Amino acid sequence: MHGEWNLLRDLVIVFTLALGVLFICHRLRLSTIVGFLLTGLLVGPSGLRILASTEQVEALAEIGVALLLFTIGAEFSLKRLMRIRRLVLVGGTLQVALTTLVVTLATWPFASSYHAAMLNGFLVSLSSTAIVLRLLNERAEIDAPQGRIAVGALIFQDLVAVPMMMLIPLLDVQAGGGSFSLPLFALKGLALAVGAVAAARWIVPWFLHRVAVTRSNELFLLAAIALCFGVALLSVEAGLSIALGAFLAGLILSESEYSHHALGSILPFRDVFMSLFFISIGMLLDLGVVFDHLGLALALAAAVVAGKALIASGTALVLAYPLRVAALSGLALAQVGEFSFVLAKTGVDHGILPVNHYQLFLAVSILTMLVAPSVVSLSPRVADWLLGRPALRRFARHASGIATEETLRDHLVVVGYGANGRHLVEAAKAFRIPYVILDMNPDTVRGERANGEPILYGDATYAAVLEQARMKEARLCAIAISDPDATRRAVQQVRQCNPQIGIIARARFVTEAPVLLKLGADHVISQEYEAAIAVFTRVLERYQVPRNAVDVFVTKAHADGYSAFRRAADEFDGFGSLRRALGGMETARIAVGKGSPADGRTLAELDLRRRFKATVLAVEQNGQYTANPSGEQRLQSGDAVVALYDPSRYDKLAEMFKEAERGSDSKDTFPQISG
Repeated sequence: MHGEWNLLRDLVIVFTLALGVLFICHRLRLSTIVGFLLTGLLVGPSGLRILASTEQVEALAEIGVALLLFTIGAEFSLKRLMRIRRLVLVGGTLQVALTTLVVTLATWPFASSYHAAMLNGFLVSLSSTAIVLRLLNERAEIDAPQGRIAVGALIFQDLVAVPMMMLIPLLDVQAGGGSFSLPLFALKGLALAVGAVAAARWIVPWFLHRVAVTRSNELFLLAAIALCFGVALLSVEAGLSIALGAFLAGLILSESEYSHHALGSILPFRDVFMSLFFISIGMLLDLGVVFDHLGLALALAAAVVAGKALIASGTALVLAYPLRVAALSGLALAQVGEFSFVLAKTGVDHGILPVNHYQLFLAVSILTMLVAPSVVSLSPRVADWLLGRPALRRFARHASGIATEETLRDHLVVVGYGANGRHLVEAAKAFRIPYVILDMNPDTVRGERANGEPILYGDATYAAVLEQARMKEARLCAIAISDPDATRRAVQQVRQCNPQIGIIARARFVTEAPVLLKLGADHVISQEYEAAIAVFTRVLERYQVPRNAVDVFVTKAHADGYSAFRRAADEFDGFGSLRRALGGMETARIAVGKGSPADGRTLAELDLRRRFKATVLAVEQNGQYTANPSGEQRLQSGDAVVALYDPSRYDKLAEMFKEAERGSDSKDTFPQISG
């Protein structure tokens, strides 16, 4: 009982302290992973020594590792992989393989064995998915070319981390590695994989369907957890690792239609237990060792950031991306990843990674994570500096592709061929507007060029690219790229190239508009702003505000900005006065029932205005509307009227259009109403 209370006390202390540390990290724009590591450092033997033992925390942390691998398997999508297969399979493979090779060769002379050197390569090759995705989202670059390259590399790293985990027993030369049987290991793994395939196709879908039919979230959650740890236990009993079993369990679940619901249930538990894992890693960090080798740790951290950035940038260049995009993507990936801590801990447990090297790895990894936000924020300046080096200009990759016609004039230049660019090109085709497309995705350029599109490969921030697109002869340039920094540079370059051209630029946030306008854009279309206008337009329509009044409001909003929302409402008092003038009247579409009093009669005969305070605004016949119909308009069953009516008399009005009951003849009898 005393031990249980100790565990509860330890968890309360850890999570309470983590709240304060994470809040400070959030204010400093540092990753939550860094916050958990610092929490562990504070409570551990090297810090305040609040927790003397890490055994219980580490036991809970193992659950987090299993759940992490389970979610990686469950999130695996072959369709998603195939959509960006070149970035994932080619780019990711090159980045991980080259980084592993370089680090292995560089650390071999200093490592305890070549097994440890290879493990060092594994550790450095992985980047932090959590940090990179957060930084790209904050900078609105997730859909930019550098964002797509980084995401492709991260997807491959998440996938390859699992086989790396499986290879660690093969590298183990101190804990029974000499007697390790590779054929037996492969046979067991194959048997487990075959069982997983059978379960994914026949057993698990049937089982989860039975659970889902109960509509019990608690039962479904327990089923998902049981699947995860059940397969993990089978893996351990077969002499394999928990990691392999948990990953296979996730793969089994990924083939089910219930995978997304199960993921939603598991993710909060994964995050809690993974936080304990990172806290336990921080508790293992020995500050004495770090301070004794502080200079070495700083030098290694700088080498890791520079080396990873160089290799990742080179990979992007191999994929035919321009130097600037390659540099931005490389610097985004220039830190050690969270899964590296899992691999390092496993390496220590198997005796491959010496304790002093492990301490140095922890220090270097934390340093690379700490500087990651600053590295990414400075990456545009670094890219610009690289472009200024004469020796590197050949990697700038100016425009390439089809030759634009010398007679091409007064045309539209579309920069960026994403969703916005494609819709714009379709509109240009429909109205026979000549156009040229600029894009930096080599796969897109190759594919669209094969379809006959006038598309050029190149960066619109280069004068040579704009010259190839005949920007000086163009009437309009539409910049529809998602990278805010590249958009600013492109606007400035286009304006310098052609002072007379019209420039329409896309922006994500309203706050970006003033800068773009100052740089030379004539119009800035903000996604945030246009979404707000679309929302209030739909709201006003549902409240039956007249369309012309809505158009006036939208025009003022576009002309004056968000301040127009308040001014337009004040100036156009017709919104409130119109509704007051209508006296609470409402509109409705009412079908003419067969044999109803309205069936076969004219509007004049029905006399709806006098008898029911209702005005017919339009009549629908055979799918065609007649607005403001005359009194001679005759109604037939199957028609419908759009009427402005008094809600207090709607029931009596509806009786006029209600289908007659069998055996009755309601055409000759009007319902009697008072008043």
